[in-house]
Amino acid sequence: VSVGNSLTAQTTLNIAYGGRYVKITYTVQNKGSTTQSFQIGSSADVMIDNNDYAVVTGTDTGLSMDGSPKNNYKLSLVAPDCDTLWFGHYAQAYNNIFTDLSDKATPYTRDSGMAWSWSGSVAPDQTWSRYVLIGAGELPPTPNAPVLDSDNDFNLNAGGIVTITGTATADGDKPASDTVYVS
Repeated sequence: VSVGNSLTAQTTLNIAYGGRYVKITYTVQNKGSTTQSFQIGSSADVMIDNNDYAVVTGTDTGLSMDGSPKNNYKLSLVAPDCDTLWFGHYAQAYNNIFTDLSDKATPYTRDSGMAWSWSGSVAPDQTWSRYVLIGAGELPPTPNAPVLDSDNDFNLNAGGIVTITGTATADGDKPASDTVYVS
């Protein structure tokens, strides 16, 4: 989708974590000659198994919805790197895509909606990409954050920043095929 003279945006959905989550990837590409700023996000009217009053609250990694006592289902939005997260009345979700709710600890117990977004900039001939995970039903424990595995792609563009967690040694041994060197 063209979102300006030089920006294109794409949303891709994939099944992740053994079919328990949907991964929604947002990609913005700059085909122009100058750096472009943008905002991108989504909103949703949410309910679990006809329970439109399931409790929504913020978590360390995003938002959570709990269907009890009506049912045992849960909905989890894993979005630790979003610039904004919002939840409240479903009819206001679209209008709050770019609003960061200041109090995510107070549960919302009415007919609810959720919204999330990012603000970014992308240099000429570069691509920006982020994602969220959404899971519903009888879920396994929520992933701490979107992580890389054999089902996930990883792109790092010039000027990009990534956090890599792991161990490293300076013993000079030849690296295994899955070792990444960063200088």
